Amino acid sequence: MQELATSGSLRNGRPPCYKTLSPWWLRRTRSQFPAQDQKNSVKSLRLAPIVELPDGSLELPPDPKRVRAVKLISAASVTLAIVTWLVVAWVSVALFDISWPARLLLLAVALVFFGGTEWLLWAALKPPVLKADAMEVVCASPLSRQRMPRSDLALIFRGQVIRKGGRTRGLWDKSYIFAAADGKVGMSCGSLLFTPDGMMQFAQRLQVPIRGDFGAQVKDRVDPTMS
Repeated sequence: MQELATSGSLRNGRPPCYKTLSPWWLRRTRSQFPAQDQKNSVKSLRLAPIVELPDGSLELPPDPKRVRAVKLISAASVTLAIVTWLVVAWVSVALFDISWPARLLLLAVALVFFGGTEWLLWAALKPPVLKADAMEVVCASPLSRQRMPRSDLALIFRGQVIRKGGRTRGLWDKSYIFAAADGKVGMSCGSLLFTPDGMMQFAQRLQVPIRGDFGAQVKDRVDPTMS
C-alpha cells in the first residue's frame, strides 16, 4: 500500500525522470521536479507530438509557432479580401449604371478572383507535414511533395541545401536532409518548419540517426562519416 501511495512521487530522495511520465502526471507532480526538469517537461508538453495514424503510419506536424503565424496571416488576408469585395459591390451598385445581370457577373468574377488569390496564398504559406509508413517517407504540402522509399532512408542530416525557386533562389537554406546509406540525398525540408525535438522524435521512431549541425553544405550526397 505504501508503494502505491508513493507511485510517481519522490523515491530515495529523488524524483523520477520527467521523460518517463505521462503529460497528465507531469501536470500534477510538477513541483517535485528540479528546475531544469520542470522547464524540459513544460517544453515537451508544447511540442507538436508524433501522431500515429489508424493505418500505422507516423506523422510529424509542423512547428506550432509557424502554424499560428500562417493562421494569423490568412485571417488578415481573408478579412482584407472581404472588405475589398464589399467595396467593389458597393461601387457597382452606387456608381455604375449597368444592368443587374452585368453587375452580378462583375461581383461573381471579383469573388472568384479573391477566392483564388486567398487559396494560392494559403497553399504557398501552409507548412508541410512529414509522414512515414512501411513503404516511404513523405514531406507534403499543398504545392509540393517529396518522397523517398523507407528502406532507403539511413540517416537524417542537419545541413544546408540550395533553395530552389522564388526570390531567394540560389541561397543555402538550413534543412533536414534525408539520405540513403551511401549518402545520396532523397529529400529535404527546411529547418524552421519543424521543432528540433519533434524531428529528433521522428528520427527515433524511424530508428535512424540524426547528425550534423547545419554547418555543412550538401548538393547531391551527404558524407556518411560526418557527425
